[in-house]
Amino acid sequence: MIVYLIVESPKRLPSFPFDKYDGPVEKTSNEFMKFELVPGNQGNARTVKVMVPNGGYSGELPDAFEFETFEKSVVSLLSDVKDGQRLSVMVNGPPSSIQVTFDTTGLKKLLDQAGLNSVHKSGSARR
Repeated sequence: MIVYLIVESPKRLPSFPFDKYDGPVEKTSNEFMKFELVPGNQGNARTVKVMVPNGGYSGELPDAFEFETFEKSVVSLLSDVKDGQRLSVMVNGPPSSIQVTFDTTGLKKLLDQAGLNSVHKSGSARR
């Protein structure tokens, strides 16, 4: 399974750390994606950091920038999503980072419809 984060209009952001790239994101320790799942009312947050995301300007969406990863740890994190939690996704790159946080209500149902849980439970994280 591949997880995508699409920034539809990076030029509208005050600072977009990857706008200098015409192709894939450089694979350095300063360039990573971090996913954090925060429980609604109890428990600790779960964090997954992906050190080598791939990214580049989309060929299908004009001006959009896409990041992708197929790390098993990200798929595992997403398979545990429950309604009422917060999912924060940060993309870090010089000279700054961007972060998006949203409520996960409805995300589990959407992931179930896409077949994420059946893929995860069968032991296969790539699809």
